[in-house]
Amino acid sequence: MRKYWKGENPDRLRTFITDLVEGSDLVLDDELPALAVLFDLDDDGQFAVTHLARGATAAPFTMTTQLFWQGDWRPTLRTQEGPATDDEGRFRPIEGWRRNILGEAARLEDPAAGRTIDILTSRPEIRIVRHDGQLALLCGDSRPAPLDDETLYCQKDVYRF
Repeated sequence: MRKYWKGENPDRLRTFITDLVEGSDLVLDDELPALAVLFDLDDDGQFAVTHLARGATAAPFTMTTQLFWQGDWRPTLRTQEGPATDDEGRFRPIEGWRRNILGEAARLEDPAAGRTIDILTSRPEIRIVRHDGQLALLCGDSRPAPLDDETLYCQKDVYRF
């Protein structure tokens, strides 16, 4: 696997997107931007997922990650409406969200095992998803907008174990 970019420098990020498109066999659909998803697991027990995209889209655009957790995990969302633990499946605005700033969005707790996972995101909303006895907390945006040629789409979700 070729690693294209690491770091938070925006100029290097622009270079990464250019290298991704020009240095690959990627054939772009006219309606999709150049896309990349970066995964990083560090020595401190932190797993990060970064979504990158560049290029104009006619339709609203968003990228999401769904990590499903097995076990008796109990979620607590940090929302503008106050802590939420229910399973309505709707997106809820994250408390204190600011554009392009990584902030605390939720915590998963497994009391029997004594484990916790803190979830941070740069996205404005979060929701609970359950499927076949598994749980996912989906960070996203219920009102995505189209991309233009100048805008770099960059969103990050971090899971701290």
